[in-house]
Amino acid sequence: MRKAALSPDGRLLALAARTGEILLVPLDSGATRRGASGLTDPIALQFAPDGSELWVRARDGRTARVAPADATLIDDGFAWRTMVSGAPLTVDTSGTFALGDARARGALVVADGSLQTDGAVVVVTRADALARLSVDGSTPGRVDGPAQPALHASACAGACLLTAADAASFRTYFWRIAPFDATPTLLPGRVFLDDGRAAIDCGGRHALLEDPSGLARITLPPRATGAGLAPGPPRARSVPQASLARAWLDGTGATAYALDATGRLRVFDAATMAPRPLPAAVGRHAPLIAASPRALLLRARDGDALLVAPPVRVVRRFAGDVEMTRPRFSATGALVAVRRDGGWALYRTADGRFVGRAADGELLFAPDDRTVVGVAATVSVHRLDD
Repeated sequence: MRKAALSPDGRLLALAARTGEILLVPLDSGATRRGASGLTDPIALQFAPDGSELWVRARDGRTARVAPADATLIDDGFAWRTMVSGAPLTVDTSGTFALGDARARGALVVADGSLQTDGAVVVVTRADALARLSVDGSTPGRVDGPAQPALHASACAGACLLTAADAASFRTYFWRIAPFDATPTLLPGRVFLDDGRAAIDCGGRHALLEDPSGLARITLPPRATGAGLAPGPPRARSVPQASLARAWLDGTGATAYALDATGRLRVFDAATMAPRPLPAAVGRHAPLIAASPRALLLRARDGDALLVAPPVRVVRRFAGDVEMTRPRFSATGALVAVRRDGGWALYRTADGRFVGRAADGELLFAPDDRTVVGVAATVSVHRLDD
């Protein structure tokens, strides 16, 4: 098998072979369904946000839609053919909308929480502009993107979208997604956008901004005045000693983290932006290995890795350089997977407790983190209880 994907409800496993064969495996009960996409060597496999379709993309750029109910081919290409529609798509953890690859010239957003063939998609053409396109099978108008794509990221729950022209831009725009509003509000500072993630809590209630006077937390949605600018004073502010390369909030918005240009980590109480002390075991420079809304993996002073729960509580130590094994957080961040002894070891991020093992290979997490699927020489399904 070449690619694997889980449906948004975590109940159906899709497998795509190099030959073009599609397997749909119910994880609760029922018979495996077989079909063919007509595409060899798939490089992307993705369910629609509502699970109604399975999207396959081949290395040569061709795409196909497959019906999950019976594995039959819907068609051999998307009805909407824009400059961004062929990019691999990702779905937010709530399953309410989809975003295109950040390297594409724009983003696809399903504004109403479902994909219907007679509906519409929203394309981010610039940081400050959206375009609506019909997906009813008619030929859409051409949508031209900028020379450089707009950066974009959303809250975990998909409540809002943030866009910016580039990483250094002090013109960041706030878009309400649920419910959808195509009128942006200009935020008074730079929001940190990193690989599709934003310095924003999961509910879309607060964001971290940087302006010339320091790092600040602002309440969302902002109140626009004048030309769409939201100049209201931030609720709290901190002035780091060095310019920041990255910043983020935990899922609740209670703790703020910032990484400066030297790799030094700083932690703040997000309500007051007062600094918090780091544990003595945390390295002073380049400590970050991976982050999720619920936990961090940091490099210790002795080179080991530390699993840290908000605000800065060490819950487990991993011996050796786990960064080389590409550790992975689950969809909600409740679990972390680390390669150990030829396979994956799963741990709970809240307390560092070991919860199980999976074979080495591709690892898939259901949106609720209660089902973990390992795809290797064999397929293994693991159910997790509290």
